[in-house]
This record gives sequence, C-alpha cells and structure tokens, in this order.
Amino acid sequence: MDQTARDLAGILKTGKQDVKAAAAVLIAAQAAEMSSSDQLYVGGDSSAAKELVTALLLNSGDTTRSVSRSCLTALINLSGDERAARIIAAGGACSSCIQSILDPAEESRALDSLNSGLLANLTRTDFGCRAALALDGDENGKLLASLKVQALIRHLSMSQTDEGQAQMLEGSAMSVGNLSQLSAGRDVLMAENGASLRLVLGWLESPVRSWRLGAALCLRNCLVDDSILAILLSEYDPVTLLTKPFVDGSHLPSDEDLEDAPFGTKALSSSAAAMEPEVEVRRAIAEALLLLCKPRIGRDAIRHAKVYPFIRNHHLQEPDESVKETLEEVVQRTELVVDDQQ
Repeated sequence: MDQTARDLAGILKTGKQDVKAAAAVLIAAQAAEMSSSDQLYVGGDSSAAKELVTALLLNSGDTTRSVSRSCLTALINLSGDERAARIIAAGGACSSCIQSILDPAEESRALDSLNSGLLANLTRTDFGCRAALALDGDENGKLLASLKVQALIRHLSMSQTDEGQAQMLEGSAMSVGNLSQLSAGRDVLMAENGASLRLVLGWLESPVRSWRLGAALCLRNCLVDDSILAILLSEYDPVTLLTKPFVDGSHLPSDEDLEDAPFGTKALSSSAAAMEPEVEVRRAIAEALLLLCKPRIGRDAIRHAKVYPFIRNHHLQEPDESVKETLEEVVQRTELVVDDQQ
C-alpha cells in the first residue's frame, strides 16, 4: 500500500483535474483505513505518508471544488491517527485552514466546514496547538500566528449570528478552546486587554453546542492561570457568568433565598430559560467554578455573589454524577468552610 500511496500522491501532483478528483476521492475513502492499519508506515518508514500528505495539502485549496473537498476529507480522516496528524500539522495545515476560513472568497466559504473540522482535529493534540501558534518557529512567525488566531476569533464572532454559518464553523470554535490549553493560547485571548476573550465569552449564548463548549473550555483554561483569574475578577463578572448555565427557569430559588443577593445574581432569575443541555459544557463550567475556588479571592467572590441557591437547586436535578460531585466540592470550599484563612 505504501507504493499505492506514492502513486496516488504522484497523480495529485501531476494529473489532470478529473483524474486528480478521482484520486482524491479514492484517498478520502481509504484514508482512515490506510493510516490506522500501518499501511503507510511499513517498517517504521513514514516517507510514503509524508508524500501523500504533502500532495493532499498542496491540493486542499485547488480551484476544482471536488478536488479540494476530497483532499480535505482525506486529511481529516488521516488525522485520526497521531502519526499522520503530526505530519499534517508539521506541513502547515493549521495555518492553511485558518487562512482559508478568513478568506472571503465564495470558493473558500464552501470549504469552511472541512477546514474547521481539520483544524479541530489537529488542535486536540499538543503538537497541533503548537503548530497553530507557531511555537517552534521564530518570533515573527509566532506573532503572525497569534494575529491570525485573533483574526479568526473576530471572524467567528461576526459569523455567530448566522446559524447556518455557525454550524459550518463549529470546529473552529472548538479549536479556540483547544488552543487555550497552552499558555501561548491564553496569551492570544488576553492580548489587547482581553479583546479576544470578551468575544469568546459571548459564544456561551450560542445555539450551537460546539461554540458554547469552546467558550467554556477557554474560560476554564484561563482560570488555571492566576494572573488571568485576577483580571477576570476585576474586569468581568465570572461568578454569575459561570452560574448562568446552571439556572433553570422551572427550578428557581425563592425570593427569600435571594433577599441579600447582589443585583447581578438576582437578575439570573429574570433571564433564566433552561439549564445548559449539554453535559460536556456543564462539566467544563463546573470545573471552571472549582478552579475559581482555588484562591481565597475566588472563594470570596463566589460567597459575595450569593449564587449558592442556584447551585443547590441545580445540584438536585443534575443527571451527571461528575458534574454533581464537582458542584459539591464548590459548595464545600465556599459555603461549608468555618474558618477560610488560606
């Protein structure tokens, strides 16, 4: 199969458009099997895989839509295997995907879903995130990569109101959450006084699950960083932001429960509709609340916001045990501590 891969790569490099399209469709159909079954890595030699990936990347922006779509589909299928994903990321795929998503041309718009899917697959890994942020390159390369990710976030936020476009770009929203796992990714969010983070937090209101999850992951990962936590507490209202996904209009606290609560907390009742329906989003938000409890200043902020009645009511109806356990720990660290001096 390694020779077949080389032959197909050769066709993609030199063939006519209709022949290239046929070869790309064949590769897309066989890509996942070729990668996972070691057929591209006979004897530990990855040269056939590199030839194939190089040819696919070269043609992923082909003006013949059937060629570009099939090449991107093949790259997505191949990226399920870490060996191939490393080769794809090293070949500059992350940067190419972002560039295509930012391209206003109609031909590029038609590929948004595939480019977003490939970007999401690659940034699930540390090496994919590093490639997207050009962390192994020179300072100019890092700066350019950072600016491109900031531009991607602005583009996504402008596209959010179009639900059809938002569905096509959901992989890109997830990739932003993935990038925030690295300190360099969080630096991108906090650049220009946190301009990108402000945009991303707006995604928590998106009707598309992946956008909400991407935003929740960004917020959770930012709270790992003590310096960012201090900024969040001084310039945002992270407690009510993190409580809102747990507020259900059918299980609201009583007026007596909220009698001494600040305005922002009371307003959660009037804006409530239904709790966040996706368990992965609720899990990320609960983990973010727990991270907020790590320093004394975060625990004090939760106590001051007096959101306990909302967390208590949600805990009673939360179907996922891991989310319930995390919320229990939040309550233990904030409401059940007799003398919190740490």
